[in-house]
Amino acid sequence: MARVNHIQTNFTAGELSPRLEGRVDFAKYFNGVARLKNMTVMPHGGAAKRTGFRYVADAVAADKASRLIPFEFSVIQAYVIELGHLTMRFFKDGGIIVDGDPALPVTLATPYTSDEIFAVQLAQTADVLYLVHPNHAPRKLSRTSHVDWTLEEVEFTDGPYLDTNVTATTLDPSGTGGTVTITASATEGINGGQGFLASDVGRLVAFKYGNWGWTRITGFTSSTEVTAEIEGALSDHAATAEWCLGLWSDTTGWPATVTFYEQRLIFAGGRDYPQRIDGSAIGDFEVFTPGTEDDDAFAFTLAADQVNAIAWINAGQSLLIGTVGGEWQMRSSSSDAPITPGNVQVKRQTTYGSAAIAPQRVGNAVLFLQRAGRKIRELTFSFEADGFVAPDLTLLAEHLTAGGITDMTWQQEPDGVLWCVRADGVLLAMTYDRAQDVVAWHQHVVGGVDAAVESVTAIPCPAEGEDQLWIAVRRRVNGTVRRSVEVKERAFGQATAQEDAFFVDSGLTYDGRSWPDATLTFAAITGDAVAVSADAGVFALYVDADDPGDVGNMIRAGGGLARITAVAASDQVTVEIVTSPASAGPFVNGAWSLENLTDELGGLTHLEGETLAILADGAVVTPSLVTGGTVSLAAPAARVQAGLAYDAGITTLPVEAGADQGSAQGRRKRIHRLVLRLWRSQGLKAGTREGRLDTIPFRSSADAMDTPPPLYTGDMRIALPGGWNREGRVVLEHDTPLPLTVLAAMAQLATHEP
Repeated sequence: MARVNHIQTNFTAGELSPRLEGRVDFAKYFNGVARLKNMTVMPHGGAAKRTGFRYVADAVAADKASRLIPFEFSVIQAYVIELGHLTMRFFKDGGIIVDGDPALPVTLATPYTSDEIFAVQLAQTADVLYLVHPNHAPRKLSRTSHVDWTLEEVEFTDGPYLDTNVTATTLDPSGTGGTVTITASATEGINGGQGFLASDVGRLVAFKYGNWGWTRITGFTSSTEVTAEIEGALSDHAATAEWCLGLWSDTTGWPATVTFYEQRLIFAGGRDYPQRIDGSAIGDFEVFTPGTEDDDAFAFTLAADQVNAIAWINAGQSLLIGTVGGEWQMRSSSSDAPITPGNVQVKRQTTYGSAAIAPQRVGNAVLFLQRAGRKIRELTFSFEADGFVAPDLTLLAEHLTAGGITDMTWQQEPDGVLWCVRADGVLLAMTYDRAQDVVAWHQHVVGGVDAAVESVTAIPCPAEGEDQLWIAVRRRVNGTVRRSVEVKERAFGQATAQEDAFFVDSGLTYDGRSWPDATLTFAAITGDAVAVSADAGVFALYVDADDPGDVGNMIRAGGGLARITAVAASDQVTVEIVTSPASAGPFVNGAWSLENLTDELGGLTHLEGETLAILADGAVVTPSLVTGGTVSLAAPAARVQAGLAYDAGITTLPVEAGADQGSAQGRRKRIHRLVLRLWRSQGLKAGTREGRLDTIPFRSSADAMDTPPPLYTGDMRIALPGGWNREGRVVLEHDTPLPLTVLAAMAQLATHEP
């Protein structure tokens, strides 16, 4: 019988596919696990329980999905836009933007239905965001202040156009300026022989009388007659066969994707011309006048052996194009020169095919979703291949994307994570750091009944030191379907106090702490009637039982805690020492806090009828039912986090630590002790089989009974229940609203022969 100590030093391979459970010869087997639920892999190697999602607002509609998109003027002025059914709203700094008296959410009407919002693609420059959808004319969203936004249809100048007419059909404008009537001699060559259509209103028509001039159709009369407004001067108005129709219209469809590249606004795709790419004039994003000068607009149609509808375009050192049949590169035909109408070069790079979801650019790589919606590929240039390659980043975790991905975003800070929404509402994530060979998938299930994430986005937030992750989520609350917009709490860090731990979903916080502008001194550090003085009047006097002032509130200083029992004056109180401070002071402004206690938390009408997990002053307290939008606490607290509980866990792969004769696979094993290297953690269950887990005690005899046990850092030795089995797994579960970070796992086990 072999006895070994096995260590798993990191989790940088993430959750691995069940298909890999026999690959003990594979190096990443030893860095992976069978299950990572609500645990985020850090690029350093450890796995940490994800922080919770804070409730921001109800979604614009409870019966229709919303989509979240970013608007980033700069890293310090970033917004989240909620696209709902025919409307949009705006969020900033963790809240919804309101205006007016009474204050109401700032909203704009849009043409996009709830069935269309996930097909909208966008590109931004400064304070202007262009939005495209193949069913609607492009829109331009402009911001002038936090509360002033406009959304208007883009009216393109002079193009782009279809090819010049080659039929005998002539068009005859009735004049050279103003409003004219355009009469066609026949319908041949117009909309495939149908002639003019009512859906042509708004479409451009260009005429050549020596030079080209253009008009915009404003009214439909018949298949051979429309009215139009002349926008580019006509030198004549005789019937002519030299004319061309505008590329985009309700008749032919509108562009499906958009980006900026080399000071051009680039559009591509669409219903009737899915392989065409059009670039604006340089510096004039809405001018598409055809020409041959280097700064003129250009048009290009992909030449492929089959129709390859363009799904996305993405700008970097070159313009990358994702189509349903493969991935292409567009650049100039000469090295380092910009694209011009005369030197466009397009080459196919890979043949995997792309889904119509905007990819995420990460450094020099583009992470895109393959056509079937189940594989994330990394499109990057390879010097060995002298071209682009696109390895599959989901190969080792293909089971996680079953059902398909419907939305995704990149969170750059703090750890570099690609977040994806699965069709069933599970939030998938991939920690990605190619330089450190970290590609680690993990899955996240938000708290609540039938909870499903429907959209995800991220925006920079320098004030928090990381990007904010936002979700739109649907769940059943007290039997009723509700939708909400929520933002993920920032990562739990070294400086985060235990009472600030936020590990609930759709949650809210009560914070009764303040930092008065005064210096504080204790007369003693122990006792139940200790005088405390301040050098300024900062305490509220006792009036009566309904207005007790600061009596009953707490003072926290020097690691100690004291309860105010009397207020003699605004600068003098008497306290009962609960936990002794390190010294009597003096404690300057910012080194001590005054804590106003509460025994309830309101504002929870969005969770009416639900039982919530609660953390009060760093201690897990009895869950409470939301009644009238409020939860009650058994004891007053100064810092309260309340929301829907969610559990996290890790299940390891079958251990491979060798045996007396070769591999340990297939042999009976018994893991009798586990040592977990933890960082700032509290609350854990462990065992070798699900359903047979023991709660691990974190409180020691040295901990004060009237305060929560502190977060634990170090090696935790755990005796595991369970006997012999042939797998040798370790199961960890965490179901309290507290942090958990596992840095390494060391198993002491015996392997029985045979």
